[in-house]
Amino acid sequence: MESWLHLCSSGTACYPACEVVKETAWRGQSPPISVTGVISVTDRDCSLELTFEYITNFPEQVVDNLPADISTGIYYGWASVGSGDVHKMVVSIGWNPYYKNTKKSMETHIMHTFKEDFYGEILNVAIVGYLRPEKNFDSLESLISAIQGDIEEAKKQLDLPEHLKVKEDNFFQVSKSKIMNGH
Repeated sequence: MESWLHLCSSGTACYPACEVVKETAWRGQSPPISVTGVISVTDRDCSLELTFEYITNFPEQVVDNLPADISTGIYYGWASVGSGDVHKMVVSIGWNPYYKNTKKSMETHIMHTFKEDFYGEILNVAIVGYLRPEKNFDSLESLISAIQGDIEEAKKQLDLPEHLKVKEDNFFQVSKSKIMNGH
């Protein structure tokens, strides 16, 4: 068992006690990362353009305080909104070259259809593996195709026993004082 580095919405390490099994495909980066923050609204809500259920963004201060040695790219893991269920997710960490972002972002796609908007809610993310480096695309269609491929690969990886264990981790047990809007 190994301690995770956990970042909270203030961007500081605040949850050092979460224990999980380190995944061997972690690309040599350690420790594994869990992140908690308030879901923020951005100028560009790409979830509408990309036609996926939800793509959520962490506040800049969380992104700014990610470990310096974490590579930009596409990762997979688990996510929960508030005290809600834990779902599979993929997350993009980087500048999203297709959209020509000027600031590094952390955009999480939760593989679940929610009944309502959850901006302002607490998002908990546990990253357990790496899929591919960040890259630019010639068209929106090729970006969507790559995202769909990332989602399918993440689903397969997250069904492995070592990744299913993370879904049940105490990290996702939110105290009642942190519950917002019933999530």
